[in-house]
Amino acid sequence: MYSIQALWTAAHHDLPVVFVILANREYRVLKHNIDAYRQRFDVKSNKPYMHMDLTGPVLGFVDLAKGMGVAGTHVAKADDIQGAVAAAFKSGKPHLIEIEIEGQRRLVCESRSAMRMFTVCGNGRGPAMRARKREKRRFTPRWAA
Repeated sequence: MYSIQALWTAAHHDLPVVFVILANREYRVLKHNIDAYRQRFDVKSNKPYMHMDLTGPVLGFVDLAKGMGVAGTHVAKADDIQGAVAAAFKSGKPHLIEIEIEGQRRLVCESRSAMRMFTVCGNGRGPAMRARKREKRRFTPRWAA
């Protein structure tokens, strides 16, 4: 959603650009950053991530692209990705491919597998974690608690 207007620009100038959106229906990178902050400064929280889920209504990137003059393809299965990408490049026109990927994830510290997946929490005993704990500041913004 940060630069969706690039679709209109591609259509306006008839640029042969293929846009690929990995649609996870959330601002996962922002959630990851909050988890990293909480871990770095030892901030405990069981609160959900506020306003970071892109649901209700679900965003339809193919529909957004169509509204800006760009053809689009929705891909729900990994086996269909290669064909969608090949067809998009073959068109010689701007084209958006929306690839559905894993949906929402739980709080990073909720399970060991999630911690390892994002390498944010770990076991807190490694040298990088000890260095982060030494850097800890006393200030904790209200949104992170």
